Amino acid sequence: VAWMKNRGQRNTRETSTLKWFATEAAFEAANNAIQVHGSYGYSDEYDVERYMRNARVTTIYEGTSEIQQLMQAGIALGYRTDGALRCELPAFDAAAWQAER
Repeated sequence: VAWMKNRGQRNTRETSTLKWFATEAAFEAANNAIQVHGSYGYSDEYDVERYMRNARVTTIYEGTSEIQQLMQAGIALGYRTDGALRCELPAFDAAAWQAER
């Protein structure tokens, strides 16, 4: 994904896939660490509980894992394109705007 971005190529699908995979893998690894440590995994005596909190929040910010999966499904089914958003705005008439004030 970084290679594509550095080359100026569109990478929405790849970025979404990578974000989903990396955050889910981190959460699974942290969850396994909690299991290995038992009750100590929940204690702030060890860094494992912080890893779990950090891994959990990454599945939420910058788009939840569910949103990433919806994006991937939309791209795969052709409902979502990887094009730039375009919006035509009407011309702004400053004189008319001033007259209304």
